[in-house]
Amino acid sequence: MPLTSLEKDILIQTSRLFWLFHRDPRENLREKIKTLFSNSPSPEFRDQLFQHRLNNLFFHYSQGLLPPKYIDLFKNDYLNQGMINSLFLLEFESLIKKIPDSIPVIPLKGIAFIFNNYIYPEPGLRIMEDIDLLVNEKDYDVILNILFENNYYIPEQYRNLRSKHFHYLLKKKLGRNIITLELHFALSNKKRFQVDSESFFSSSAPLFPEHPNILYPSVNDLVYYLIFHAGFHYIFERLQWLGEIEGIVHKFNSEIDFNYIISRAEKENTSILVFNTLAALCSLYKIDLPDSVMKIISKKKDKFLSDNQHVWNREIFRSRLFQYKFGLKSMDTISNKILWSSEKIKNHFKN
Repeated sequence: MPLTSLEKDILIQTSRLFWLFHRDPRENLREKIKTLFSNSPSPEFRDQLFQHRLNNLFFHYSQGLLPPKYIDLFKNDYLNQGMINSLFLLEFESLIKKIPDSIPVIPLKGIAFIFNNYIYPEPGLRIMEDIDLLVNEKDYDVILNILFENNYYIPEQYRNLRSKHFHYLLKKKLGRNIITLELHFALSNKKRFQVDSESFFSSSAPLFPEHPNILYPSVNDLVYYLIFHAGFHYIFERLQWLGEIEGIVHKFNSEIDFNYIISRAEKENTSILVFNTLAALCSLYKIDLPDSVMKIISKKKDKFLSDNQHVWNREIFRSRLFQYKFGLKSMDTISNKILWSSEKIKNHFKN
């Protein structure tokens, strides 16, 4: 059953972190949710909420509006994620104390956004599965040894991950739970994109005096990385990612220099990903971009990728973008459950 226009609109609006900062306009979204539940939302709507990792934000925004049969569906996930994220935060805070002050570390994505309520006011609102940390390549072995000393291990199937994907994936048993940590020494594969991770450190600053080596990148570098990251991961893979960009752009509006972001993208060979992500953000959220940036987007964007109807047809969209990114010629037999970024799949479909 296809999504209705109301369901699509609610999914897009739910992804916006704008509502976390402005409670009064949120009532407009809540009115739409009331209308949605005056009938029954489609199973596809519920599936899309979970696929795009919006179910906890939806539960938060729709407090007091959900019929009883839907409350447990969302509430249990919300409470469980809050518990998991609290474990992530405790583990991150524990690691901070064990890393020497001389070694800078940048938390990335989810852990950065929930730490000290940087973006999310409650940990459980952000669905996440791991802790992402960026370190300088020269400090990599030192950090790795600290992790090993603290009961982290590298699962056998991930032992060669560093050579292909510029990070290690480590796990740690914590009671009945398993903590997953991705340790990055780069932000892209330099054979195709040249994202300079070292410059992130040079423009970063500590948020907390008691932890001078725990750095957050400048707002412009953060937005650039998130736009690149969303573009690299198929743009519409998760509306969660796009909503976070929109939220940060809104929160730090006066500090953001889109001309810097465009210039950096051209320098680091990430332009096509950045342009298409910006086009998607404009289409979904009507983000106000400078005229000079809009002119560049209108000239260089791929119209297929900026057409937001593809957010609802993930298989077609991902197949098209996968072919677009890697120059493949035959995508007819690929299902949307394939691990798209693996070398095995890329090689299999090359002619």
